[in-house]
Amino acid sequence: MKRSQLFIILSLFFTVTLFGQNKEAKNMLDQISKRYEAYTSIDMRFDLTIAYPERPVQRQTARIVQKGNQFVFFSESQDIYGDGRDVWLHLKDRDEVQLNNYDDEDDLGLMTPRDLLKQYQSDQFDYDLVNKTDQHLFIEFKPLSRESEYSKYRVQISKRNNDFEKVEAFGKDGSKITVVLAEMDTNQSYENNFFKFDTAKNPEVYIEDLRID
Repeated sequence: MKRSQLFIILSLFFTVTLFGQNKEAKNMLDQISKRYEAYTSIDMRFDLTIAYPERPVQRQTARIVQKGNQFVFFSESQDIYGDGRDVWLHLKDRDEVQLNNYDDEDDLGLMTPRDLLKQYQSDQFDYDLVNKTDQHLFIEFKPLSRESEYSKYRVQISKRNNDFEKVEAFGKDGSKITVVLAEMDTNQSYENNFFKFDTAKNPEVYIEDLRID
């Protein structure tokens, strides 16, 4: 899965980049957004399912931790660390790390819940409440840009705890990516070194420094 695709999917767990007519959906999303903004840290574990036409289905687990403007993303294929100044992209199959400058405006910023919430007032999507049960709300988001790789996203929200449970992304190429929240901890303590790639513990990894002085 492309890195940019993952950022887009994860963003729907944290942000409401939406305008629409459904008041119930908007009220629910406003409540979630307000609560996420109040957290000092978020530690989220989730399951990914990636399905492309005529290809084996891929399944993996992942984790993202965010504290202020620091974050770390762990998955089976790559890890990403951001300490607010630098960003390390660890490509595990290549034993390589790409070191870049941290940039709030860069796509890497989409990895952090704090930065995702900046999208709250954007107009990138339209949305509507498409189904409601005693336990869940189902909201569909449609990108307004014709250049989007996806035709729609479907978000499942639990009415029990007013939180996201699942996001499905439907690609224009027939692909489908599903993110299911497994566990989330908030307001935990993390040392600053947790958000940096440890070169001492990974001496075999090649570091490609792409930072601009």
